[in-house]
Amino acid sequence: VANKDPRSPFELKFPAKSEGLNKWTWNYRSENLHCIEDVKIFAGFGGPSVLPGDYRLKVSAGDQSAETPFTLVADPRLAASPAEMQEWAARSKETADMLDQVLRSLGEIRKSRAQIESLMAEYPNDDGLQTSGKAAVAAIEAWDEQINQPLHQTYEDEDAWETMLGGQIRYLLNVIENTGAPVTGGQLERLADLKTEWASRQAELQSITQQHLQPINEWAKTQGISHVSVPQ
Repeated sequence: VANKDPRSPFELKFPAKSEGLNKWTWNYRSENLHCIEDVKIFAGFGGPSVLPGDYRLKVSAGDQSAETPFTLVADPRLAASPAEMQEWAARSKETADMLDQVLRSLGEIRKSRAQIESLMAEYPNDDGLQTSGKAAVAAIEAWDEQINQPLHQTYEDEDAWETMLGGQIRYLLNVIENTGAPVTGGQLERLADLKTEWASRQAELQSITQQHLQPINEWAKTQGISHVSVPQ
């Protein structure tokens, strides 16, 4: 719910499972991206498109299942070569995988923040924990805002406040997907830029773990209580 534009809400759709004949339409995309609460990526969490080729459909109900082969045919209007199609699909997947990793890391560090806040609430008179906890929460929140723009509440807000890393990767994925093969030089350059930025954010996350989370876990160890989880 927290990911929706309040003026243009969307409803999650799942394959029908009513008794009798059901119809489901595949959008030619692979698995959806990892989704967490309160991330304003209005373009959605759909995965990258798959290449034309041979596939198998499997439907399961209880202990019963059935399979059938089918072929996804390329749009005859496309002039891209097979090599260009393969490169396009690879870069699309690379971009989607990066966004998936970004979202998973954001979800993990938010879990760490919640655990720290829970410890602080449980031990309000421990001055050392309160000091280190506040510093850790501040560092995590600052990192969070490099990934997700908290001021974005609706589509038009993207014109008023900068789109952060998560939204920028999603935008590039849409551009690669919508323009199709071949991948352009500009798209490859932008992908390289975003990979560099993500590497910097990963280094920052590692620093937060070493400088803030590990000391709190050392404190927790001396107290014999549960430690704070760290991003993988």
